[in-house]
Amino acid sequence: MLRQSPLAGPLWETLVCAELRKELALTPSARTLCFYRDSDGGEVDFVVEDGLSLDLVECKWSELPDRRDAKSMQRLAAALAGQGEVRSMRVACPTQAPFPLEGGARAWNPLLG
Repeated sequence: MLRQSPLAGPLWETLVCAELRKELALTPSARTLCFYRDSDGGEVDFVVEDGLSLDLVECKWSELPDRRDAKSMQRLAAALAGQGEVRSMRVACPTQAPFPLEGGARAWNPLLG
């Protein structure tokens, strides 16, 4: 029932946000959580800043995301080239096991670690 609901994606994104906030609260660093949106409408759901290092997270309610789901993260990483380090690009999805995507991103389930 929830799997086909139009609310499934927004609920998943909220759950991922809660998991990221929990992770930040449990680690003793000055990392911050924000999102990114450019003037062309491109966006990345979550950006975890740690000094000049960034971890990018895009949320998708699909067990099998593909390279298109990481496109906005790849564009942001290319735009930031030379200005800081993009440490990771992860697509948060309800998959049973992490797997690589083209372009350096990884599909990962934040509920499984």
